[in-house]
Amino acid sequence: MYLNDNIQPSTSNHDQETCDQTRAPNSYTPKLNKISDLSGSCMHKAAHETQHNYTTQENSLYDKESKLKQIVVLKICEQLGRSWRDVCRYMDLKEYQIDEIQNKYPYNLKEQSFQALQICISEYDSNWKINILHALEKGRRKDIKEFVEKILLCKEM
Repeated sequence: MYLNDNIQPSTSNHDQETCDQTRAPNSYTPKLNKISDLSGSCMHKAAHETQHNYTTQENSLYDKESKLKQIVVLKICEQLGRSWRDVCRYMDLKEYQIDEIQNKYPYNLKEQSFQALQICISEYDSNWKINILHALEKGRRKDIKEFVEKILLCKEM
């Protein structure tokens, strides 16, 4: 029941007050009478929570993907040896980039292969798994390819 300036709110037979409490005329201050006032803030809060949950899930997926990349690259680097150049060529790494990596880390094959694979993966961020598997196969390192496939299959389940 709404108040007019001239009319006092009436109570029902059970002496319960309406949602607008009894007040003197001309001293009416509205409370949340509209559902839209309440639902607007609730909808905003729900939308914010949903967005937060989605962002959290997205970050979680990103973290899992980056950890998987790290595991795969480290396992490949342990076993790749001197054939890292051939594998990275099949991943379209340029010769000058290969030369730069060799000059920067001249006596460390693991570091050379790690740096080269990091560059290759960053270029093929969306389908890096397929590109690594193809490059390992073309670079005649099927042993490592099969090992990486096992890692990828186990981590995706």
